[in-house]
Formats: sequence, C-alpha cells, structure tokens
Amino acid sequence: NVHRAVRATDSIRELRYPVFIREDQGHEGNLSEFLDTPAAVDRELALLVAQGLRLRDLRVIEFLDTSDAEGFYRTYGAFIVGNQIIPQFMSYGRRWMLKQWGAEYGEAMLLEERRYVFENPHAEALRSIFALAKVAYGRIDYSMHQGKIETWEINLNPTMEWNDTDRYDVPEELWPSREPARLHFNQLFQAAFEAIDTPSDAPPIAIPGTSGGREATRMLPREPQRETRFRVLKLFLRPVKPLALLVLKSLAPLLLRLRRLLD
Repeated sequence: NVHRAVRATDSIRELRYPVFIREDQGHEGNLSEFLDTPAAVDRELALLVAQGLRLRDLRVIEFLDTSDAEGFYRTYGAFIVGNQIIPQFMSYGRRWMLKQWGAEYGEAMLLEERRYVFENPHAEALRSIFALAKVAYGRIDYSMHQGKIETWEINLNPTMEWNDTDRYDVPEELWPSREPARLHFNQLFQAAFEAIDTPSDAPPIAIPGTSGGREATRMLPREPQRETRFRVLKLFLRPVKPLALLVLKSLAPLLLRLRRLLD
C-alpha cells in the first residue's frame, strides 16, 4: 500500500496527515473525521477510549485520495475461494468513506460493475495479495490508485451471497440491471466451493440459505422494556453530553497516557 496504518499504541508522529481512526477488526469505516496533527489524534483517541473502546483495538490510517478527475471514489470487492478470485461488486460515489449505502447507483455505475464482475481485471494482482496475507478464503475491499491496487481490508468472515434481500440502496427500477452481475457472482462462488469440496461417501449436509437466516434474524422479538429504559437514559443524559465532552477533551492527554501505560 501507499498509505500506512499503525496501531494507536504505536508512534503516530511520522504519519502523513490528514489521518483518521478506525477499529482494527470492525467494518464500520471511520470513527473520526480527518485529523491534521498528532495532538488532534491523541484527543480523538482519548474520547474513543472514554466511550469504551480499547486503545489496542484502534488504528490510525493515512488518508489516500483515490478519487478520479470528476471527484468519484471507487471501491471494489472480490473473494478468494481456494485459488479462485471472484469479483463481487463495484461501486462509486463522492464520499471518501464509501460503503454500499453511499454509492450513487445508476445505469452507468451498474454497467461498470457488470464489466468488473464479468471481466475480473485484477485477478492476478489480487491473488498475489491474498498469498502475501496467507488468506485462502475471504473478501478484499480495495480501490485503484495510479493503476495499482490499494487494499483497505481483507474480511475473513464476509457476507457470502448476493440474494434477493441484498438490494442495499439500489432503486427498485435498477434491480434488473444488477441481476446479471449478481447471478454471475453466485454461479462462480458456488462452483469455487464445489471445486475444493472433498468427495465423501457420507450423505450431503443441508445448509440453510443465507436469506432464510437473515429473515429469521429480522423476526426475532425485541425487548421493549430494555429499549424503553435505554431511550429514557439517553433523554436524561442528553443535556449533560456537551459538558461531559468538554471535560473529556480537557482530560484527553492524561487519559490517553494512562491508557497507553495500561495497554
């Protein structure tokens, strides 16, 4: 990678600014906005630690601008199964932290995504990156910078399948335009697993579909009493939140030094 990522417990003095903070193992994206100095990073880290995050679980990441001349950022996602590289999605948008729900879906984007999924243009380079990471199953999320791959993360427990519930923010009228890429990915994904399957005389084991599991998760009963208590607590704490943040910011350097000693 061109950009560097360091643990929050390590030195941040030599990083190229601006930077941002994210979790080491999480997949929610940035926990901070752009930070321009080491002092600003320390203040933000202290606030995150005060909210219950562990310093050892945070990383400070150099921002790398991968946008094109029109200001669009692109992100790509591809699986490896055994030795097979299988592109899953491509999206673009004007937000630097680009997730599926921040993409600017349209016919042009879905056509570009379809070309990516069918043509698999980065297969050999991705295979080398997975080999370097010693990963034989997972999904890499990446962008292109000056013609080369810039890896954001490799997820070892990714969403496995595009199914009918994986629409994200795609407008309903665009669903048919995305269907060829979705079906192509599912076919290659299944074939890759079948290729590494070990023949056996035992009867096959049925595995419930992904969509069934998600629907079951959605139908789990909520805990209304717990949610009500949580809402009341948030309402009670709302007036003191600005004061609490002010106190935390003033104590941030001390808190961070103490936490680094503990970690």
